[in-house]
Amino acid sequence: MSSKKEDMPYSWEMVVEANRRGTIEDVDLALLSAFEESEKAYEICVNSARVNATLNNKVDRLEHLLDEGHIDMNKIGPALVASSFGDSSPKDLAAMLVSRGWDINQIQPTRGTYHSPASTEEIDATCL
Repeated sequence: MSSKKEDMPYSWEMVVEANRRGTIEDVDLALLSAFEESEKAYEICVNSARVNATLNNKVDRLEHLLDEGHIDMNKIGPALVASSFGDSSPKDLAAMLVSRGWDINQIQPTRGTYHSPASTEEIDATCL
């Protein structure tokens, strides 16, 4: 039986290392490697970079991922932002997102889907 780590693409390890000790440029290189590996590898690695930047309150890194079009702002839920930790306050992260039009009152995205606050209809996040 294989472990979850064994199921991860090779480039995922590069993203994990770049998230821990690397620069924004290191994350970009890891995401490029993931993109060249496969679409699934890219999605896994982008999600890892997004979650790491959000949880560790790396405002500049999250801002870069948004600017480069790697992530959809609607996949970042308020609970994730509120639970962030790091060198600066979660307020800095929330302020950056709100300044870009993020809806702080959205329902928390779950497992790749986004529940629109305007309706109870579930929308596939890949369509956004």
